[in-house]
Parts: sequence; C-alpha cells; structure tokens
Amino acid sequence: MFPIPVSLPSPDKIEPDYIVVRFSPPIRLPRDSRRKIKPYMETRHLACTTVVIPPSTTDPVREAAAILQSRQFEGIELYYDYHFYRTSIPTSPDFSDSVALSKRVEFGSPLVEQGDLKEIPDELFMLFPNITELEILPPFLVVTVRPLPPKPWPFTVGGLVLLPTQISSSKLEILRGAHGEGQKVLERLDLSRGRDFSEKALKKAIEVFKSLRIRLVDIMWCPTSWSITVTEPMKDKLRLLPSEIGNVVCFYRFEPEVPEPPALTWDDTSPYDDTSYITTSNICLRPGVMLSSSQDVRSDGNIIESNHKLTTSGVLVADHEGQPLVTVGGYVFNGDSLVYHPNSLKGSVIGRIEKHLPTCGISLMKLDRGLRYANETFGSAQTPQGFTLDRFSSCRPPELHVYDRVTMDNPYSGACEGLVVGFGAIFDEDDKGRYILHHWLLFETGLRRLEGCCGSPVVDSNGKVIGLFQHKYSGSPLSVAVSAVELSKLGYRLCRSER
Repeated sequence: MFPIPVSLPSPDKIEPDYIVVRFSPPIRLPRDSRRKIKPYMETRHLACTTVVIPPSTTDPVREAAAILQSRQFEGIELYYDYHFYRTSIPTSPDFSDSVALSKRVEFGSPLVEQGDLKEIPDELFMLFPNITELEILPPFLVVTVRPLPPKPWPFTVGGLVLLPTQISSSKLEILRGAHGEGQKVLERLDLSRGRDFSEKALKKAIEVFKSLRIRLVDIMWCPTSWSITVTEPMKDKLRLLPSEIGNVVCFYRFEPEVPEPPALTWDDTSPYDDTSYITTSNICLRPGVMLSSSQDVRSDGNIIESNHKLTTSGVLVADHEGQPLVTVGGYVFNGDSLVYHPNSLKGSVIGRIEKHLPTCGISLMKLDRGLRYANETFGSAQTPQGFTLDRFSSCRPPELHVYDRVTMDNPYSGACEGLVVGFGAIFDEDDKGRYILHHWLLFETGLRRLEGCCGSPVVDSNGKVIGLFQHKYSGSPLSVAVSAVELSKLGYRLCRSER
C-alpha cells in the first residue's frame, strides 16, 4: 500500500478559498518557587498549530478547535487568530507565513488513519514554494523541495512527520533499507491494521529469524513496515530474508552499514548550566540536568583536554531494598565512577555510579550526601508548573500506541515534542538471543541537536515515563529509547517523593 507518490495538481484544480485558523498557546512564566524554573535558556521551538478548513464553514474557530480535540489536543490552552485569503495558484504567502510559525499543520482529516490512506488535500502543495514531489511513507510525509526552506520546519502535517528533502523520496535509503525477497511468514497474524502491538507478536517474529539462523542487531515494527538490522551483509541473499511478517513488508539494513552513534563530548558550543546544587538552598536535582564523566586520561597519565562525555539525569528509582538511585546514561562514565555537574572542567562531583545495567544501556547513580532529587520536571512555556513523574508506563495498549505523542526536556533538546513511531528490540551482543525492548521515536528539535540527551526520560501525555532516551541514529531522523518495562522487570520503581 505504501509508499504512495502524489502528483502535482493543476493550478485550476486548487480550491481558491480556504480558511486558515492559527492557534497559539499563551506564554506564561512559572509562578511556583524558583527551584522549578529552568536554570538554562528555553530552547526555541515552534508553538503554533495551523488548521486548514473549507471556506463554507460558518464558525471556523469552533470547527478548527473540534478538529484538534478529535486528535487529542484538548489539553492545550489556546488563544487564536485567524484570517481569510484567496489564491488561484499552488502557493500562498498567507499560508506560508502560518506554516513558518507552526509546530503542526492539520486538515479536516488526518492523512493516514488506522492504516488507511485518506484523501490527499491539494493544500499540501502550498506548504512550501517549489514542491516537486510528495510521498506518503508513514510515519513520514516526504516533501521534495528545492531549495530547502529555512529551519525550523513544522513537526507534523496531517498527523505525519514532515521530512523535507532535496532528493527524490524513492532514494531515501535511511527510511527503508533493502526489501526482503523471501517468503511471507506469519500470514495469520495481521499487524498491518491499527496501532496496537504486543511483545507476543515480537517474539513470534524473532522466532522466524532464529529458525532461519539469521542473527539480528535490532528489529522494529510500525503499522506499515518492519525495519530490521542483521549482523552480516546479505544484499546478495535477499531471497533468504522474509518479504513480509504478519502482512507487513520487511526492509533490511546490514550492521557494517549502520554507524555507531558517537558519545557527545563538551565543547564551546555545548549548553551550560552553572547552578550549584551543592551550595544553593531550596533547590533540588531533577530529570534533564546536565551530567558528565571525569576527563579521560592517556596512558602516560596526562589529561586529554576537554574530553569528557556528556549525558543527562533520568529518574529517581528505588531498588528492591528501597535504596534511592538516579538513572543516567550508560557507556559514559569512566572507571572512577565519578559523576559531575555540569562537567568536570567547571563543575563538581554530585554522585558516583553504584550499578551498571549494561544490557539496558543504563547506569544508576547514588547522590552524594546532602543533595536532593525529585521526579518533577522543570517549568516551561507550555507547562509552567512542570509535572510529577509518578510511575512507569506499561508500554502496551491501551497505555501506549504507535503514533502517540511524547515529550522530552533537557538543555540539549529543550522542551520538545516527539512521536512514537515503532516498537521492537535491540539484541545483546554478548548474550546470544537476549534482547531489550526499545521504542523508536521522532522528535522536533528546532535548531538544536539531540546528542547529549542520553538518559533523559521520555514521557507520555499523561506524565508516565515510557522510556529513557538512548541515542539518535547517524544520518537518520530516528531516535531510540530503552523501554521503561526493562527497569520494571528488574524490580525498580519510580520514587513518588523527594529524596
């Protein structure tokens, strides 16, 4: 069914009259104590939502608001401006201005719903000047446009993640990989409809590859495709790889082709937070605080200048004995186990690594005496009071579906919105057959990078932690987070009170 290229409409086929309603959330500052105000500058992200509706609408604002409510935006406080314009060409300055301010653009119906392609609105070709091609490649709307418009771009259009590109969308290997040419398997299991997925279905898919004696690096499902990485180059053996699993097409990548994500090291362009959590009263650490390892030391004993790895604090958990520990990114800290804030050049030691959970890519830090930690987010323009993280999500329906919205907040990403685009697993290199559940995500990042976000909690719209951010793939818009289920399996629970 996918991908579906869409041809350019003739100018005379474009409806000359539209009503554009642009909603803008009010900007408010936290009224609570100073400790909830971010110690670093708010990263700029697009905040508005543009809704395009037919000209026959008698109450455009009410209808536009109803469209947003039907797509679960009812919790957003909105004030609005809206305007009318006429156009007989495939571009409109008015619409372009609204797009330039909007995080999302919505139409009367989403582009894809329950796995089915809906009617493509001609207004899509008004997003940017000089669009030459559109392609629906869920979760992406791929727009070929030359030259690329300046960033930041809208995060979603019609419910799909917008991906502008200057090359033909059919050449975007990062979204697909090579198509398997083998048999269709598990045909009685229909995973092509809806947004539900289960670990039971994942186990069945993994068993298929075990029976074929094909070792996997990772495997990810979304309603329109499987994305699978195998350990050996097999482009000349695609006939051995399943073409479909559970009526969903399979695309493959091969481990030598997939670069390892680099750990972020500090430089002059890195964000900086000079808050002293050791000496400042009435302040406590919380999710998203900048952390770093000690500096690396060469074999001759000399320090490698500025070479310390960066991460962010996660959530406060208690083990089965009730000991409070803070999750942080794994694969970051050196043998001395020291954890610095914000970095080892200009900061102080705030704790030490107590445990490593290598199969999860997570480490656990014990805070130094006298420091406090709360599972409360900092305030932001969108959520001035922040909110409390009080439990892990079950990470399965009805609590979590593919295409659900999530958020993450730290100095590197800012308070940004994301989308769950797939569920699956990453396999342990040292333990044959063992895998860890992960979620595949897409984030709006504005003009900022995602490196350094490792360890930050990813939170659903109800304030439940669905996972901890791991890394963004090189050369791809996709990111991955280890599922919160893995911490629950090991007996860790979120602390509900400040420690």
